[in-house]
Amino acid sequence: MSMDANLVRRVGFAVVAIPLALVLIWYGGAPLALVLALVGALGARELLDLAARGNVRPVRPLALLSAGGLPLLVYGVIATGDVRRWAIRALVEGAKKS
Repeated sequence: MSMDANLVRRVGFAVVAIPLALVLIWYGGAPLALVLALVGALGARELLDLAARGNVRPVRPLALLSAGGLPLLVYGVIATGDVRRWAIRALVEGAKKS
């Protein structure tokens, strides 16, 4: 692929992605938290792959879980306003599913 074709592809993606990102940010809420969790996990995976090339062995599951889970945790705390109540509800609902 030539440099011009690559540039056209990147600009085309940006033309579509930027308005979608702005709408997502404007409305916020759970959809934004889910997208941020996905982007965080993908970014952490990319960083972990780069670290593996340099002979660094991070704790991969912990890194992916924390990068993906932190936006959801923050949203849960903000949405409920009470950390303890939200954490207890999440633990109880998780125990019911098990």
